[in-house]
Amino acid sequence: MRDTPSFSVTLCSIISSLLCLTGVTSADKSQTNITIAFLGPYLAFPGVKLNGSLVTAYPTFASNIVRYNGVASSLGLAIWCDIGAQIAVDMINKSPNILPNATIIVKRFNDLDPVFSRGGSGYGMQVAMKIQEEHPDVVAVYGGNGITQTLLSSSLYSIFKIPHCTSMVSSERFDNENKRPYYFSLLANTGSGSAICLLLNRWNVKRVGFITESGSADLVTSFNRCNVRIVSLSKVENDISVSEIVRIGNLLEYYDIRFVWRHMSTIIAHDV
Repeated sequence: MRDTPSFSVTLCSIISSLLCLTGVTSADKSQTNITIAFLGPYLAFPGVKLNGSLVTAYPTFASNIVRYNGVASSLGLAIWCDIGAQIAVDMINKSPNILPNATIIVKRFNDLDPVFSRGGSGYGMQVAMKIQEEHPDVVAVYGGNGITQTLLSSSLYSIFKIPHCTSMVSSERFDNENKRPYYFSLLANTGSGSAICLLLNRWNVKRVGFITESGSADLVTSFNRCNVRIVSLSKVENDISVSEIVRIGNLLEYYDIRFVWRHMSTIIAHDV
């Protein structure tokens, strides 16, 4: 888990950047209110009450989520990202130097589909439409649940010219900034190859299988540089068939590959 103070400071700078993108310029905390939307799977948070997607009651305590709908879940990460972001907002509101004439107001919106709780990627687009149509005070959006959902909703926010920042989503599918000019992330989509190589070299791994959605050029380059041989590289897509999954499995078995690196969205990963 990240160190909360340093994470909050980082988010503080990110939230400040979000507001800069909106064109808001402020110089007495009571003069102006600036509203930011927090997105998250609040439906799964204990003690939360909703009016549609809008959160109307939010607990002040943290409760980790390790299982949801009977299966293991990483939704608990969203709780800590929310806590860190709220700390950042509180820091800004208390600071006489950051937005000295404005107070940040937070509205929370659930983006976990109540019907398709393990998918439902289009639900985030519904939330984006509601924010645009029913909450004109929202000038920026923070958060998001899942790569595919964020790809869809961030496109809408860019159309609406609402800055959108996430801290849990990373994929090469976001690399084309022209498609989503108002989107940015706390997580880099590239640069992890060197760290992965250090781990594989420490384990004395010389050969791997690679399953990728985008081609993962940065990781392939890093593996080649550190002499980790990619014996099998399989590129998969959203509509991957059962026969293709079986073919990849047979290939890995044929080459007796003991280490398989997977670089893809959660939805495709579930299939594979």
